[in-house]
Parts: sequence; C-alpha cells; structure tokens
Amino acid sequence: MFNFVTCGTITCCPGSAWGMLQVTEDGAKIVTNRICFCLAPSPIPCCMYCGFGPCSQVPIFKKVSDTVYEGTGESMLGETGMCTMCCHNKGDKLEVKDGGITWHSGTSPAYPPCLQNKDVVKMTLKSGSPTIPEMER
Repeated sequence: MFNFVTCGTITCCPGSAWGMLQVTEDGAKIVTNRICFCLAPSPIPCCMYCGFGPCSQVPIFKKVSDTVYEGTGESMLGETGMCTMCCHNKGDKLEVKDGGITWHSGTSPAYPPCLQNKDVVKMTLKSGSPTIPEMER
C-alpha cells in the first residue's frame, strides 16, 4: 500500500520518504515529513499531497516510557484542532527499537482500513543533534 501511495518511489529510492521527529521531555511530534522527496502528506484524502499549513500532518505523541510514545488522540491537522473526529491519532504508537522507530497505526478514519492496527512504517534514525540525556550532562 505504501508503495502504491508513493508511486513506487519508496521501492526505487527508499530514502525518498523522510520525517523530522521533535522530541521533548513529555512527548514527541512529527513536525515535517515528505514522500517522494518533496510531497507533504495530509490526512485529508482530497488534499493527499498538499500537506502544508492547516492541512499538514502533525501527529502529537505523549511519552509512555523511554522507548514508547502513544498518540494523544488530538487532531493531526497542523495543530489547528480541526476535524479531530476524522483525523486523530488515538491508538498510534511509536516504539524505538533495533536502531529505528516503528510506527504502529491506530484506528483513525484518516487511515485506510488495510493499514489500521498494524506496524505501517519502520524508520531508521539519523540524528542531527544530541539526545536529551546527552544535553543534561
């Protein structure tokens, strides 16, 4: 399914899908993500790759443990609070394991039924800044 959504680019160029995860002491959020190097996804189906401004996908997660973050259930639409009923991330889970992050999807109506309650994305970590424990030293 992800191969179809990216028009095959994810198979030919696995590095063409990327995102920036902003981690805080009590949670995390994905502040930038791109598919096919430049297309910004949106949880609104009719704006699939117009995810900028209020249509952008900005999922917010709360910290459960040092390696697990769960979706807050808030709106994923650019932190506007709009369309929470249709574009939430309740049930989503980010888990840090094996040198990467696994994204387990919840049951948001914004996700296709075939991707609900499954591990949908496995990301490798590339850090450009020190981690929070390194900064606290």
